Amino acid sequence: MKSKTDLFENEGPSQEYCALRRSDWGPDVEKRKRLNSMYKRHHQWLDESWLNRFLDKEFHQRSWELLIADTLCSLGFEFGDESGDEGPDFVGRLFGIDVTVECVSYSPGQEGKPFSVPRTNYEYRSGIEAMGHKKGDGYPSFLHWNEISLRVSNAFKAKVLQLQQHKSSGFTSRIHLIAIGNGGVKPGMVHDNLPHDDAIWRLFLPFKATGIIDLDTGEHGIARETDTPKDKRVVEKPFLMEGAKGVAGVLFGTTLFSAGHMPWEDKLYWVRNPYADHFFDIPESPVLDSLVGC
Repeated sequence: MKSKTDLFENEGPSQEYCALRRSDWGPDVEKRKRLNSMYKRHHQWLDESWLNRFLDKEFHQRSWELLIADTLCSLGFEFGDESGDEGPDFVGRLFGIDVTVECVSYSPGQEGKPFSVPRTNYEYRSGIEAMGHKKGDGYPSFLHWNEISLRVSNAFKAKVLQLQQHKSSGFTSRIHLIAIGNGGVKPGMVHDNLPHDDAIWRLFLPFKATGIIDLDTGEHGIARETDTPKDKRVVEKPFLMEGAKGVAGVLFGTTLFSAGHMPWEDKLYWVRNPYADHFFDIPESPVLDSLVGC
């Protein structure tokens, strides 16, 4: 796609984009510089609609995709000509192996809807009290982890299905990775801090090889056909989903380029799928803040 000199040259319809564009806070200025620098170096691997989507309603999603392009490049990824087309987000070779990468972001959801991430601590505590719990009993952060877990699990599941479609379309790479990023869950939405660390441990590490997490109790159990997030308040463990053996691992990130977001809260994990059909691992790297291998 054609490069743009400055991503923040003009106003756009996105509230998140405009807030970052107008901010003169030092860390926000650095975020704009970082996004512009990454875009200048990697724009050719993005699809033609990336810029319009970045300026419009997909600021977080497109920022995450750009960050993954930069991360892959730092790891030595050799981008193929198919990157940015109708297939996987990125196609190429990593450590001499053919690899495809799909990017997805989990959003807070629509405010007021079931399993959405509440917008403020006050609204969140009020919702907990309405369920019969008291302030200070430990439930606010606990239940918020469940909401995050459900949204991450659903994002993973959607990309597993998409990767299966790509395979049927002729993409022959044995190694498929999914990069799951923060699509707008901000510190003001949580109790005390961002619970992403807990979400990744509960979802991706194989505690007793169990299949679900009960949203009411937090207990891990064995998945049953009748247990679905919609009607039984459970979350499927991503690596145990149907078709997940085709995914070698997950890059899981908390980075937000939102105005006012503290950059030291940003982390990027690599989690290898222990049940994958084909073994693939990323060696410890300074590009990854924390390596959580299985």
